[in-house]
Amino acid sequence: MVMTKKSVSARYFLSAYQSCIEEGCDPNLLLASIGLDEDRIANPAQRISATAFLDMLHNAEAQLAQAGTGVLVGRNFRPQTFRDIGYVAISCANIVEALKLNTKYQRLTQDIGTTRLVLEGKNAAIVWQPHSDDDEYLRPMTDAVFSGYFTLGLWMNWIGVGNVISVVQFRHGPTGYVSSFEKVFNCKIQFDAPRNAMVFDAAIAHTPFPQHNPELVAIISKRLDRALASLDGKQTCREIVYDTLEALLSTGVPTISHIAGLMGMSERTLRRRLTGENISFRQLVHNVRWESCEIHMRDKNISLAQLAQKLGFSEQSAFSHAFRTRHGMTPKRYAALRTFPEKS
Repeated sequence: MVMTKKSVSARYFLSAYQSCIEEGCDPNLLLASIGLDEDRIANPAQRISATAFLDMLHNAEAQLAQAGTGVLVGRNFRPQTFRDIGYVAISCANIVEALKLNTKYQRLTQDIGTTRLVLEGKNAAIVWQPHSDDDEYLRPMTDAVFSGYFTLGLWMNWIGVGNVISVVQFRHGPTGYVSSFEKVFNCKIQFDAPRNAMVFDAAIAHTPFPQHNPELVAIISKRLDRALASLDGKQTCREIVYDTLEALLSTGVPTISHIAGLMGMSERTLRRRLTGENISFRQLVHNVRWESCEIHMRDKNISLAQLAQKLGFSEQSAFSHAFRTRHGMTPKRYAALRTFPEKS
């Protein structure tokens, strides 16, 4: 099994970890079983080994004394679980474009396997190919992948009323929680299949998404390109700070000393490096905050209060004041003029 160099993002791990806790797992036992702590998984700059992630899911199943943890984890996936990848997907023209971009950026969230869209005449299939043949060890991850795609499909509004999916195929063998699969997918489930795939009508792959926004796709794709550069070790100091700020902003604006600590350097060293790249920490906070604002203003599911929190403002009134100062109008007015979903 070649998993030694594979990993998942801290955000992806944290989403699964929190789902396991909500189902009744002891968080201390979960982390102790894989040798991690809360500080490690809360650091957005960290990657968690694939082995630790998979062992955590298996430990959760042991604690709950039932299989099917992966299905539960996937049902709790949201666009933010995948950072900007989730938002760019729901802003694409259709499933074809969404899966193409997902394939390009997927390793930002995990590189345990890859997903691709295969068009097969009247059918289309979302195929998950893990980088290992140990299907039983990968079972909870595989289950989470397809449960997650179904859940995100609901967010994208391409899975509506009716039997959209014809069959979901798994390479792993039959499980004791088949009823969980049937409740989630409402279709035929095939085990010991030659591939992991979700099969549906090919026409749906080209059905336009109601939230299609090419401008937003372009904006987010640039951020994702920067993140890929970081993953490949090609990112500048300012880009690393930018990405870390973006990941932490919703919990309040981090201090420069906190960011420096996450990057393994002193505050003085970080300031010097940023100065050498002709930017200040304050400018980066400003840039991250307002670029993120442009993205989230387009999300119809986010209220003004939620948007203010995502941007690190302590109160909605503080956000509204800052927005008015920057744009000369209220967020509601701005959204109306740009034909964004009106915020409440």
